[in-house]
Amino acid sequence: MAGIELRNRRYNIILRYGGKRFVRSLKTSDEDEALGRKLRVEENIRLIESGRLQVPAGYDLVTFLLSDG
Repeated sequence: MAGIELRNRRYNIILRYGGKRFVRSLKTSDEDEALGRKLRVEENIRLIESGRLQVPAGYDLVTFLLSDG
């Protein structure tokens, strides 16, 4: 669902949703923190897919996922 990668000593999250690829800096160099955010994003995607969470129209998907809606 989502992955993290280290670029320039900072972690990015990479995910695909709705046929689109998204990449966003997690603004951290701590691997544990990056993994925690990745897990949170994956859980939020599951909540969206199950209908328990809804992304408001016009809202940035990755920002929504990272902020727990």
